[in-house]
Amino acid sequence: MFATLAQKLNPAAWLVPTTCLACGRKAKQSVCTNCHQGLVQEQRTQAVIVGQGGVKVWAWGTYRGALERALHQLKYSGAYGWGRVMGEMMAQAWLKQGQDQTPWQVVAVPLSQERWQTRGYNQAEEISYTFARWTGLRHHPEWLTRTRATQAQFSLGAEERAANLKGAFAASIAVKGKCILLVDDIYTTGTTVAEAVAALKAAGAVRVMAVVVARPVFRQKA
Repeated sequence: MFATLAQKLNPAAWLVPTTCLACGRKAKQSVCTNCHQGLVQEQRTQAVIVGQGGVKVWAWGTYRGALERALHQLKYSGAYGWGRVMGEMMAQAWLKQGQDQTPWQVVAVPLSQERWQTRGYNQAEEISYTFARWTGLRHHPEWLTRTRATQAQFSLGAEERAANLKGAFAASIAVKGKCILLVDDIYTTGTTVAEAVAALKAAGAVRVMAVVVARPVFRQKA
């Protein structure tokens, strides 16, 4: 936690020569040129799909190869630096595609307090912070919270996933009348995003779109 906050308070620290997050070799930035190319190979040409519940989902890349490994490091190996890298890549693609003039507000899919204490950070918020910073959009991580701990989704079937997350999110009244970009790391079945969107709309959000780092190539919708 303290390292990520320190970087946010001192962005210049990101520019110090370091080692590549992917290969561990010396690099002038967080990811060396070769490893960055591996990530770019997974960038999608068609980014938007309509997912579960009719939610529009914008995905930067395909969950495989170098991008899959990077997301695994971010989520399970304490490599929170990947959040900044992914947030920046997403922001550049978002701006390049010339998105509309919707007054978007950026919100991250939250972790439970228990999961946050174990991991030390929320990977979705690490991504959303940098995405908002680069796009110039307002970042509101406090607008969506988890009301309870839930079981890890990857081990559950479709019906179990839905039951596991039912009512697990609560949105602030601050979202009323707002257009929300909901940021997460991976979009698989769409259950997490659908439940989060439901909470945001129940609190009065007028439009919600999901923005994620990656989705599997074989998934079109949940």
